[in-house]
Amino acid sequence: EVPKEEAAKPEALADWFYFSPFMDEAAVSLSMDAVRELRLGQRNSTDYLTLTLGATDSIGHRFGPLSLEQFDNLLRLDRQLETLFAFLDREVGNDKYIVAVTADHGASDIPEHRMEKGAEAFRVTSDDMDALLGEVSKYASEAAGGVTPPEKVRSEIARIAEK
Repeated sequence: EVPKEEAAKPEALADWFYFSPFMDEAAVSLSMDAVRELRLGQRNSTDYLTLTLGATDSIGHRFGPLSLEQFDNLLRLDRQLETLFAFLDREVGNDKYIVAVTADHGASDIPEHRMEKGAEAFRVTSDDMDALLGEVSKYASEAAGGVTPPEKVRSEIARIAEK
C-alpha cells in the first residue's frame, strides 16, 4: 500500500497503474477506439493492429504467478479479451480478422511464497545489487590497473556472484 503523501505523486500513480490489470483494460479500450476511428478491417485494404497486454507479466513479477493479484488479473484479462473479440465481430465481422497471440516467458514464484513452502529463497534488493556491483567494480578496476591478476579477478567475481 502506498502512503498517503506518496499517493499524490504522479510517479506513484504510474507505478500503481503499471502493476494493475487496468493497464490492459486501457490498452483494449484504446485499440477499440482505433478500430472504430480508423475503420480498421472495414476498408479495401489489409490493416494491422498490434496490441500489447503486459499486465500479466508486470503483476507476475511483482506479486508472483500464484498470487491473488495475478488470479484477479487473469479473470479481468479473460473478460477484456471477450469484450474485444465481440467488438471485432460486430465492427469488422466474424471470421474477417486474424488474432495471433505470443508470450515472452513464464515466471517463477516469488521468494516469500517459496520460503513459506520451506524452500531456500530470498529477495535481492537494490542495496544488495549496489553492494554486489561495488565489489565487482573494485576487482575490475584492480584488474584494469594491473593490481590483481585476471585469474584472481575471475574467481573473485564468481565467488561474489555465488554469494
